Amino acid sequence: MAICSQRIKIAGLAMLWFATGFIACGSDELCTDLPSPFAEVPIAKETRGANWRHGFHLMRTTVKEYFQVYEEELDNYESTTLEKVRADLGFYLDRKVQFDVFFAKPGQFYRPFVSPFHEDGYTNFGVWPYGVDLWQKEMRGDLSLLFYIDKRKDKLIEKLQHLPMYTPIHVWASMRSKSDNMPWFEVYGFEVIPETVLTESTLRHLETGATQLRQKRYDLAVEKLEAAVNLQLPIFAEAKVYGMLGRAYFEQRLFRNARNSYIDAILRDSKVVANLVLLARTDLRIEPSEINFANEARTAAEHAIVIEPSNAEAHAELGLALALQGDIRGGYVQIDYAQKYAARGQLPEANRNRAMIAILEKNLELAKQELNQAVILRATDFTLHLELGDVHLAMGHLDDARREFMQAKDLAPSRAEPLYKTALVDKILADALKKDGKNDDASKLYNEALENVKNAINKDIHMTKAYGLEAEILRALGKEEEAKKALEQGASVNPKNSHMQDIYYEQAAAMGDWAGMEAATRGSLALRPDAMHYSRLGSILISRPDPDPQGAVMAYEKAVALNRANAEDWAALGHIRVASLSDYVGGQSALQEAVGLQAVNGSAWFDLAFARWNLADFAGAVSAADEAFAILKSNDARILAAQTRVCRSIGSDLSEAIDMAQAVLSESKIDSDKARALSIKGGALLKQGRADEALESLTAAAAILKDNLENTLWEGLALIQKGDTAGAQEKLTAVLDLSKNAPPSPLNSRIHADAEKALNDTAKLAGNEKKNRGSETAKNEQPEGQKKPMPPVSEEGNGTTEPVPTQVPGPR
Repeated sequence: MAICSQRIKIAGLAMLWFATGFIACGSDELCTDLPSPFAEVPIAKETRGANWRHGFHLMRTTVKEYFQVYEEELDNYESTTLEKVRADLGFYLDRKVQFDVFFAKPGQFYRPFVSPFHEDGYTNFGVWPYGVDLWQKEMRGDLSLLFYIDKRKDKLIEKLQHLPMYTPIHVWASMRSKSDNMPWFEVYGFEVIPETVLTESTLRHLETGATQLRQKRYDLAVEKLEAAVNLQLPIFAEAKVYGMLGRAYFEQRLFRNARNSYIDAILRDSKVVANLVLLARTDLRIEPSEINFANEARTAAEHAIVIEPSNAEAHAELGLALALQGDIRGGYVQIDYAQKYAARGQLPEANRNRAMIAILEKNLELAKQELNQAVILRATDFTLHLELGDVHLAMGHLDDARREFMQAKDLAPSRAEPLYKTALVDKILADALKKDGKNDDASKLYNEALENVKNAINKDIHMTKAYGLEAEILRALGKEEEAKKALEQGASVNPKNSHMQDIYYEQAAAMGDWAGMEAATRGSLALRPDAMHYSRLGSILISRPDPDPQGAVMAYEKAVALNRANAEDWAALGHIRVASLSDYVGGQSALQEAVGLQAVNGSAWFDLAFARWNLADFAGAVSAADEAFAILKSNDARILAAQTRVCRSIGSDLSEAIDMAQAVLSESKIDSDKARALSIKGGALLKQGRADEALESLTAAAAILKDNLENTLWEGLALIQKGDTAGAQEKLTAVLDLSKNAPPSPLNSRIHADAEKALNDTAKLAGNEKKNRGSETAKNEQPEGQKKPMPPVSEEGNGTTEPVPTQVPGPR
């Protein structure tokens, strides 16, 4: 049930809430953290004209109240409290005093001859001291009936008779006498204090909540106290109720809720040292992985020390806060002060916080000693047993850890945390037995752990980590389907808990459950659409058995839009665009971002080289491929560097490409690598005019690279150089057929155009050869003495006529 914010009764407090952006808070999982109550409040500055206008408006609307004065008889009264008067009756006898009280009811309490008040001349009523906890029976029993008003003050009496019970009033009175150690007051005037009045309904909720808190039924206490807060309460009562709520939440280990409750209490009364100390203690219990409130804890403890310099608990919390901020030495000093100011030098919180500092220094032995001492001083505190068990667990003392967790379970049988911790140790012990081959013993211990963790979930269905542990135990028992159901149950019970969704994802990933991984990640994104979860979704969509590259690209695009500094996400986005969608322009753009942010990302350089190669940017492709090979030292990168050099073909590119291909041939044991190296070597040899050697390499590569466009094109061009037009036509036709199904790119368009031109030229060459063969046949059959025909293609020059050979297409 949510803790709703109450309307602030005083202007200053209202301004503070608006300035700090107060938001109502719900359960521990959904709670929106309140801003620090110690942060400076920005004050809006207005123009000089606005200030003048506000001033005149104030004078016009409040001038009557501004110049109002009390009646002369109410002047010169000494301000005090009812408690002070009761404590020193002799001092206040016949003195004029003013103090605040709660109106109780009219009465009929008179004692003739004992006091100057009698029924004929005075009206009697009773009060309670202002600010007492009226929701407690013993406080309501502290009713003072000895207040009297002269009946001649008829207007004052009429006003009194219309007051509801529990109305706060400001009283001007004089103590006329004392009897039986009680003061008897004559009241000369009173004014109602302008604040919310307590009602029977609010008091009933508060009384029940306070009773449940005393009886350690913290969940019921929260329910009743929240119900009271949802009603109208005076400021003083709100401060106390929020303090009680903070304690109830703290005892349930709902530290985020407890923190917000203590902040609400401090906003209403910043002088209560106990609330300041408890705010600091609560802040230091919140997981630093979630958010670090160490600075706020430090400020709260320092405020408490300013009010009460010898407060031992405040020094203890300040010590831990300093250590968490990096001042280990200062932390230990404050812990020493805490023990110095503590009664008999013993303070469990000091030992506990010294242990926490020791853990920061990885001094587990000291932490164990200090927690042992804290347990001795406060043996019934189950949280100390849990923390000591955690230290034993970190030290590998599993039996000792289990003992402490079991003691915590005995001390707090209704709490989920001891059950969870016990199950955790049992699972670790069972894992060790299973590893040693003791499967029966392991199975028995797994089942004990399973029972404990299920009990933990029954006691706290919002303990998200328990669902993860349950799934791990079920998987260890070979019950994966049950493990999936446990995770689904946890997600359904905690639909707005992002931590539960992350646990669901981790366990689903361990089981290879792609549907569960995707469902958990989408659940997290519904709650918190951040870059990390969009990145995770993209990885799932591209990696699952039925990849969704388009969906993965959309997820990664959202990830980089939220966090443009993440090089890995840019690299993944570029890789999918290039490798899965053949979007080489978009891939190049993303990959350039990736290598700009992370120049040592060899995979991104490789994908960038591949994209540039397909875009026919051979110079850029060579540069990127060289970067990839320098980082990765892989055969894939070396092959790409060689291939891009063959395409660029300037300077020493071809000889370098041959050397790189030869290195792959000599080092790699993978047939596909060798085939690609032979293909590249053949292409380079072809461009060097070494057709015989080129054709040998290309033919050997074709056995594996059957549908490779470049290798098939190069084979065709080599066959042309060898004069095998029929074989060349077959290869070039195959290139055209393959290119129809190839992804569109400038590189593939270029290969298609080269193959088409070479095929046309080969057709012309084949036609010329056919004509030549026909002419040769005619020549052999021509009658003797007949004139020979001219060559089919000729060119005039220098007065002579010579045959012109048809140009044979060469390699690109």
